Amino acid sequence: MITPSVGVLNRVRVDSVTAGAQISVGGFVGSLETSYLELGYSAGASGSFHLSGGGSLVALEERVGYGGTGDFTQIAGTNTVTSLLSLGYLAGASGSYDLSGGSLSAVDEWIGHDGTGTFTQSGERTLPRASPASSRSDMAWARAGATS
Repeated sequence: MITPSVGVLNRVRVDSVTAGAQISVGGFVGSLETSYLELGYSAGASGSFHLSGGGSLVALEERVGYGGTGDFTQIAGTNTVTSLLSLGYLAGASGSYDLSGGSLSAVDEWIGHDGTGTFTQSGERTLPRASPASSRSDMAWARAGATS
């Protein structure tokens, strides 16, 4: 587990074929700024991200389950995606986002682009404009434990 206190990076890739990899941002000063956050980027690999406390994340793109399996858990803090949040991007990939607290803001969301994507929410979520994937039939969506 990697727990940064403050960081500005071009790319953060959490991608492990063996034990799974995890990154955690939390506490009062935990923050991370990156162009790309990639969880489970490679086929057969997995990665997870945990956002809590006063943690904050700012990314141009977040790819949760790009080619493999990615899990993002947010129980507090602020996640700002200035471009695309994708869950389950490539065929065979799986991405999940569990938002139980804090705030998430993304310009575009692709949930289950060609893979499987699941978004579960019980906290605040804002999306400034409609996602181009909003009409796709392969999206899985859950809000406060109810699937529609």
